[in-house]
Amino acid sequence: MDALGIFSAHVIGLSMGASVAQELAISFPAKVTRLILVAGECGGSESVRMQPEILTRLMDKSGAVQDVVNRMFSLLFPPSWLALHDPASYCPEIYETTGDEIVARQAAAFFSWTGAFSRLVEVRSPALVITGTDDVIVPPVNSRILSRRISGAEMVEIPGTGHGLMYQFPDQFSECVLRFLDH
Repeated sequence: MDALGIFSAHVIGLSMGASVAQELAISFPAKVTRLILVAGECGGSESVRMQPEILTRLMDKSGAVQDVVNRMFSLLFPPSWLALHDPASYCPEIYETTGDEIVARQAAAFFSWTGAFSRLVEVRSPALVITGTDDVIVPPVNSRILSRRISGAEMVEIPGTGHGLMYQFPDQFSECVLRFLDH
């Protein structure tokens, strides 16, 4: 932000990006005007992790690109939604998938993060926490923890959505974000 001459900004973080956004808001409070955490967790022992079988499927990058995409779609979206919708028509076209080395590095970073649970009380910017009620990657209880720990945080749970909630219901997701930013 400094290199670009940006004094402050609204910050939105999704999943692991929500962890990064928390650290930014805590470490540089003047830089974060409004904080939006989507499908995030506080990290450390206070967070509720995904089930081991979900992690195994998430880390599995074997097979052709379409095999990996289908596996990811089955994790990003609830089965009830997948039964009625083709996720490919809701998501950007996928030409390649993340390689094993990048997946391993991301997992190492995510699981070694000691978390922000005890420091969340230091967040000074207005905060919005959004989660899907059927998220199996970052269970929704994590968003409830975040919203309780951040003073005055607004909490939105979008029913019937998973980790890919912004693709499932883009209008509803955008309305939540824009309403929060307009305050």
